[in-house]
Amino acid sequence: MTARHNKIAYVTGSSRGIGKALVHQLLKDGYYVIGLSRNNEIEEANFRFDRLDLNEIQNVKTYDFNLSASEILLVNNAGAIGEINPVGSVSNDSIER
Repeated sequence: MTARHNKIAYVTGSSRGIGKALVHQLLKDGYYVIGLSRNNEIEEANFRFDRLDLNEIQNVKTYDFNLSASEILLVNNAGAIGEINPVGSVSNDSIER
C-alpha cells in the first residue's frame, strides 16, 4: 500500500468462488482489499494479492496485518474439504489442517 486507506478488507480464499465475489463487492463498497490465498487472477486498482497458504501455520502466525485504517474487516472465507470420517477416527493432523 502506498497511500493510507480508510477502509481495508482482508479476504482469505480470495482466488475463486465466494471469496472472489466478496472481493469484487468490497471493492465496489469502497474498500482497499487484500486477498489472501495461494493463487490470484484479480487485477484491480484497489486490490493487493498476498500469497498465503493457510495450511502453512507458521506463515499465518507471522503475517503482518496493516492496522492503520479506521475500518478493518477480516473475512475468513477460505476452506477445504479434509478427511471425512466420524470425529473419533479423524487424525489430529487432519483436524489441524
